[in-house]
Amino acid sequence: MNCAQVEDLLSAYLDNALAPEEYTDVAAHLQECAACRSILADFRRFDALLMQLPRVSPSPALRDRIFSSPEYLELTGTFDANSRITSQPTRPTRSARGYVRHDTPGRPHLVSMPGGRSTLPRQPLPQQQPLPLPSARRRRGRWGWHTIQAGIAVAILLIMAIGGLTARNLWLQQTNITNLKGAITPPSGLQQGPFPVGMRFVFQRDGALWSAPINGSTQAVRLTLAGVAVASNWVVSPAHLYILSTETGSVEMVPLAGTGSASHPAWSPDGIRVAFEFTAGNTVSIMDYNTQNHGLLTISDAVRQPGDPAATILTLDWSPGTDAPTITWSVGEIGHVHSIWLRRVGIDGTEKPLLLTAGDYVQAIYNPAGHAGLGSWLLVTSIAGRQGDLWYVDAVFGARLLSLTTGKQVGLAWWAPDGTRVDYLNDISAGVGDFHVVNVTTRADTLIASGVADEPAPAWSEDSQELVYSTGTQTIVVSLDADKKILLHLRGPVSALTWSANSPDQLVVALRDSQQGIYLVDVQRNTSRQLDPLGTNSPILWTEIP
Repeated sequence: MNCAQVEDLLSAYLDNALAPEEYTDVAAHLQECAACRSILADFRRFDALLMQLPRVSPSPALRDRIFSSPEYLELTGTFDANSRITSQPTRPTRSARGYVRHDTPGRPHLVSMPGGRSTLPRQPLPQQQPLPLPSARRRRGRWGWHTIQAGIAVAILLIMAIGGLTARNLWLQQTNITNLKGAITPPSGLQQGPFPVGMRFVFQRDGALWSAPINGSTQAVRLTLAGVAVASNWVVSPAHLYILSTETGSVEMVPLAGTGSASHPAWSPDGIRVAFEFTAGNTVSIMDYNTQNHGLLTISDAVRQPGDPAATILTLDWSPGTDAPTITWSVGEIGHVHSIWLRRVGIDGTEKPLLLTAGDYVQAIYNPAGHAGLGSWLLVTSIAGRQGDLWYVDAVFGARLLSLTTGKQVGLAWWAPDGTRVDYLNDISAGVGDFHVVNVTTRADTLIASGVADEPAPAWSEDSQELVYSTGTQTIVVSLDADKKILLHLRGPVSALTWSANSPDQLVVALRDSQQGIYLVDVQRNTSRQLDPLGTNSPILWTEIP
């Protein structure tokens, strides 16, 4: 394909509307043509800007002004139509095919008006005298009128019965939601009261979960009871899922398909659907719950195959687009990912999951922003049991694997949050390796530093502009675009690194040994403040109290 042909297909390429052969040809051209990649980046940026625009609905006053204006009445030739339009809201009507039509709130009602766009003067229709009917027809007309009356009465009774059943079901559903308000309560054995609104970080220490506010206003408090042991590789795995409305304060329990437990909950980009893993005995399934119609859809019920009883879902997420919502997931064991899947849901959904790629991968990391907002999987191949090169595949139908490195022994890799770059540690030996950053679009590979520790792993800032890593005794922040490195004043072995969730210039560092504790670091000023004196050896996660 040449550039002109590809430019004509870029819009359909972004919308995943191309045939597999066309998609492959366009993707191959984009790998070699910088000009077309630039145009594609512009399209994606425009889409992102349009998605951020607020949705504005016209007010009822504006609707009344438009539909009652003299200009509108003159245009349609309906000077006296307003006198025939009732002010009562319309009720659902049933068409000839049996579909119920509802008036959409916030939109003008469409009414049938006489006349149309005609420039000729209107002439009154001649008055016609009704023809006299024979007496037999008049009698049949009266009998037909009684039949119609009886039919209307039967229809009203049916509507009342159906309405009563519907109201009862809605009342029962509302009762279930209301009764669940007390389901989410803090453990009674803890002494502290409710947490104030704001951002907090959560970590594991001495077999318990702890939490502290990011501003350091209070000391860390224990979240789990004394009799509950939390492992260092803890994850959130609830038996049930609950949805809390921050507007109404109501709590809704997500229905499960039988007796089992739910995990890996993931919201769709439009905030309407929740995908999650459901485990019942030895059966692992993926479910999709719609918060609008309360429907539960089985996405996949064959995650664990007979020949692979230990396989489980490692990552579960959504594609970034809202027009064709797609769920994607990886299956395997830690260190041995054997397949990547996706399935489109909604109006144009697919009946079965599609296998995106299969093999033996050391890592499979998904980023909805990967490949400039298309959504991509980052894969580390395994060759004869050893780490191999970096590859990526877009989470779209018809995508193919594309390489990022050649001849490497990648031990660990991570996406930048914006999906434009990837960092990795190569040739790890004795816990340290060479630290690289690759530009996904240009494939430019830059060596950042040697002797970088793999524990804790390097971490990206939320704006994808800075990276922090440890050499074992020093903590260094590198600004990629500015080509600048900052050696933090904190010294000592680092046990955890994470960037602040609400500031790109703040970093949380956990140290061991002489300066043991958890510190909040201002990267620009290179200053730190202790948040907790004991520290942690586990990853630090973020949560927000609404």
